[in-house]
Amino acid sequence: MYNILVINPGSTSDDIGYYRGDKAVFEVTMRYSINDLEPYEGQNVTAQLPLRRKLILDYLLDHKIPLKEIDAVIGRGGLLHALEGGVYAVNTKMIQDLTIGKYGNHASNLGGILAKDIAKYAGCPSFIANPVIVDELEPVARLSGMPENPRISIFHALSQKRVARLIAEKRGKTYEEVNCIVCHGGGGVSVGAHRKGQGQRTDRPDCEDDEGYHQGKRLYIFQPDLSDHQHSPDRGGGFQQPDFSARRHCEHADRYLPGTSCQKSAGWTEYPS
Repeated sequence: MYNILVINPGSTSDDIGYYRGDKAVFEVTMRYSINDLEPYEGQNVTAQLPLRRKLILDYLLDHKIPLKEIDAVIGRGGLLHALEGGVYAVNTKMIQDLTIGKYGNHASNLGGILAKDIAKYAGCPSFIANPVIVDELEPVARLSGMPENPRISIFHALSQKRVARLIAEKRGKTYEEVNCIVCHGGGGVSVGAHRKGQGQRTDRPDCEDDEGYHQGKRLYIFQPDLSDHQHSPDRGGGFQQPDFSARRHCEHADRYLPGTSCQKSAGWTEYPS
């Protein structure tokens, strides 16, 4: 049994969960007011780190949870370069990319940073799981009709893969054995076709160059940028993603802790330099 702290930062709130084995000690959503966030307007999201770190540590203190009891910390995956789905150990390169917002500036970037920060004090490993930039597209799914502007994978990977696993479980199978279509609905909307454990055809929700869905928060038009294929939240309305249940992160972390069968057979992956 492992003790796992889960941190899921959003634009205006943090979902925090602490688990002893499969039992939740607490699951809470901490919301920030306009006044709380106003001093950070226009800055890199990492300027909010002291505020968010303090609230997390205070909550652990209130529940009398010593840091040394924690076996692993897992955070929401932020905007990184394209990765296959899975669990990734937070390393120096990942922290650098998230801190400078190399691939975009969004609150989800705080997940890996906060996980690493608190894990340092707890003396335990830190992870992220299935970040929004998971890229498992098959070649035909990259076709956009414009060779110089191929489609890029950004979707609610954590949410969709969790639902796909539940679908498989209800059918007595594993995620790697089923084909299914998963729809995520929230502040942003995404749909993915999953085949044998991979999201091979997905759309791009809530991005500045999304693919035309009417979202819960806004409408869009097609604005191709032929000079830069990297996603940036500063071009257009920004990148928003509805909060995920902290338990989804916990399930991923528990599977990949040292000594478990999953870690021995599959293992986590180091974020590549």
